[in-house]
Amino acid sequence: MHRRKECLLVVGNYSNRVGYAWNNIHRLFGAITEVVDRAGVDVVVSFDEIEPPVDCVNEGHVKEILQLSPAPSTLNTLMRMLQTIRTRGVRYLYLTDQAVVSWRYPLYRMMGVKSIVVHCRISVPDPDPVHLDRSAYGWLKFAMSRVPFLGADRVYAVSDFVRDRLILKGRFPEKRAVTIINGVDVGRIRPPATEERSGPIRIVCAGRATKHKGIHILIEAARVLRDEYGCTDFVVVYAGDGPDMRWFEGLVKQWRLEPHVLFSGQLSSIHELLERADIVVVPSIWGDACPSSVAEGMASGRPLVATAVGGVPEQVGDPGNAVLVPPGDVGALAAALVRLIGDPEERRRVGCNGRRRAELALDEKSYHQRVLSQLLADFGFEADPFPKAQGLDG
Repeated sequence: MHRRKECLLVVGNYSNRVGYAWNNIHRLFGAITEVVDRAGVDVVVSFDEIEPPVDCVNEGHVKEILQLSPAPSTLNTLMRMLQTIRTRGVRYLYLTDQAVVSWRYPLYRMMGVKSIVVHCRISVPDPDPVHLDRSAYGWLKFAMSRVPFLGADRVYAVSDFVRDRLILKGRFPEKRAVTIINGVDVGRIRPPATEERSGPIRIVCAGRATKHKGIHILIEAARVLRDEYGCTDFVVVYAGDGPDMRWFEGLVKQWRLEPHVLFSGQLSSIHELLERADIVVVPSIWGDACPSSVAEGMASGRPLVATAVGGVPEQVGDPGNAVLVPPGDVGALAAALVRLIGDPEERRRVGCNGRRRAELALDEKSYHQRVLSQLLADFGFEADPFPKAQGLDG
């Protein structure tokens, strides 16, 4: 057991009220705080912004919840972070989506931090795999990442796509980066009922309303379904909000798609929406690291149509577990949808395969186990990583 004067600081880089994928991250925070608390180490959790109540972590296992800048860039925010480390006895840092090499890390270590772990879920504009950066800047990154104390001691990447980018483009040491694919709470999403459902085919999509997520591609595919395939017995239900929402609404009006595209707004949970779906679409056009929407779509037992970007193919696994189309290809997306709309048996088969894949490889319990085992080993904590209170005993 460690002395209680040692402390782990878990650093979130968004508000505690952010939804969708961050709900999964916050549940991981809860699992981490419980296990580390049981190891005899104090836990402090911080968020970039705090909006009460803070109900995303188990306060019974947290000594303190603070509002700290995850990447302090001003003297005041930096001094507050350094003071927090010194006065709380922070010896271990778990950072979410921060730089793997930073000038801040030597300062943190000077204040007493012994080990730094960065959990990297960062998506990027380029949807394609990267190549080794042999430029002068690439060699500079190679050298900087090997300077003592400048780099994280370990980086958890949510997909090989992310890990390869860190190693090949970021030139981070390969032995200090591990892949742990994200998981979702599969058990909370009910598979389809056996009886046939009547009404138009419901095509469901959820995510932030930005061009990166490819919502406009799905809207245009709906136009192609209607105008080129003569398909009218469908409705696209989109849940989300964001900076490009007005543009998406304008496209629907421009093409007179109001009967076929409905906007549900941002939902606290998309599980109920998924359970009413016939087809789930994730039309992302950028390098999505490991989108929760893909795992949730497969867990729903409904056929998933997704783009082959970033870490998505790793989540899908075998080709029969989902239908993958090229990013930004309206025609390919529309063709995949019209095929599924017209073939209930293929919908059932792809949906069943996806659900099985989610249960075996993408379940949140197994994901938590992998993260906790790695974290305990990296920090040298002694504890049972699978407490029954968290339901992590399988």
